[in-house]
Amino acid sequence: VESLIEATAEYLPDLRRARIKEVRRGRRPMPKDGHPILGFPEAVPNVYLASMHSGFSLAALVGEFATAEIVDQARIDILAPFRLERFL
Repeated sequence: VESLIEATAEYLPDLRRARIKEVRRGRRPMPKDGHPILGFPEAVPNVYLASMHSGFSLAALVGEFATAEIVDQARIDILAPFRLERFL
């Protein structure tokens, strides 16, 4: 965290005065093959899964695709390789 603040302070100098109050860590999901799991699982069709290690960088795109699949009942073909069923 300190190195992140130090590097960022190069662009935002006021961060040099920032003090770290607390650091929290959590586990990030990592699907078995390292790729996202997206879509409705066949076994539970009223649940939409969006699990991935790179959630921050993919959030906007996955959110848009998930919305289309959930609300519009569309099937986004580009997500086919990321369906849960690939593990069956």
